[in-house]
Amino acid sequence: MKLLTIDEKIAFTHPSRDVDFNIWQQRKTIPHKHTFYELFIVTEGTLNHIINGKKEVFGEGTVRFIRPDDFHFQKALKNRVTKTINLSFTENFLNHYAYFNEKTVRYLTEFQDSIIIKLNETELSYIAEYANKIIQAKNEERETSLINHLILFCLEKIPIISKRRQKYPEWLNDLLNYIENLSDFSVTIPEIAKTTNYSPSRLAVLFKQYTGETLVRYFGKTKIKRACNMLRNTNFSILDISIQLGYSSVSHFNRIFKEQLSCTPTEYRSQFGNNQREYR
Repeated sequence: MKLLTIDEKIAFTHPSRDVDFNIWQQRKTIPHKHTFYELFIVTEGTLNHIINGKKEVFGEGTVRFIRPDDFHFQKALKNRVTKTINLSFTENFLNHYAYFNEKTVRYLTEFQDSIIIKLNETELSYIAEYANKIIQAKNEERETSLINHLILFCLEKIPIISKRRQKYPEWLNDLLNYIENLSDFSVTIPEIAKTTNYSPSRLAVLFKQYTGETLVRYFGKTKIKRACNMLRNTNFSILDISIQLGYSSVSHFNRIFKEQLSCTPTEYRSQFGNNQREYR
């Protein structure tokens, strides 16, 4: 059987960007693998999907995640035409996504579980609506922003149970949940330590021992993840976001943000933000 390798530099409509979008209506595909990641969504019909020698059957509303080097192809049942929406993205896109959803990215890249999502009717209609917006986009910037949003929408549907956290003691899981669900980011590290039975110095040692990073860095990354979420999903100004996250000034927030993501908050919002009302 002939094996086709598809490279994003050839496959992507705009090779310079990290995302791509296609709608396919066909009876079968050629066996192939990618150098990039892919989500395909079955919007019409039922198909047989063969991936790494394993057969799967998918109906409407199924989303399948494909990793680079997965060898796969598909064909419609009873040779009928099926319709799919294909969302493709590079490792660079996933690295940026990791800043506000590290657990999901670790799951996608470190484990080889089959990732299959079943959308309900409302979610599938939402995706179809956004696919139409992508097709009708009048410029590349708008098109890229819409594709980014649709990929993030699908990725955030992936149910994750962090396998690393299963190894943590209960007190540390409680601490991580506390930090990730903070509503007031002006809290200090000593105040965070008071939620545990450890002094700040002892907590610092144990936190680094279990997680591999310092508590200060983890707290800082959590703030940037929250900033990313707010930049994507709200119309709060950069000043409002910096205040809500406890930064001393907008310039300080901009500097920290750029150090971690290699772009400013304004640039991030321009690429990943969505100013229209989103499905929840």
